[in-house]
Amino acid sequence: MNVVIIGAFSSIGKATVHAFQACGHHVRGTSRRDLDVVDDASIDVFVEGQHEVDVLVVLPGILPGKSLAEYDRPLVDRVMAVNV
Repeated sequence: MNVVIIGAFSSIGKATVHAFQACGHHVRGTSRRDLDVVDDASIDVFVEGQHEVDVLVVLPGILPGKSLAEYDRPLVDRVMAVNV
């Protein structure tokens, strides 16, 4: 099976990559550097480059290294846009 995992290079994403690979599947993964999940143009470029995808796993997420009290509105908006 051909598996694409968005958000594949940390924590849950990395474990998901290993799980699919352990089952013998071909896995392609992306990171935040490869795909901005809140930017339509970035998504369009990503989708155009995908062929023969049997499984798509969408796991992007960000956790800023700040306390909640330090979040400003733009950061809250970004976290919500990516994580939700």
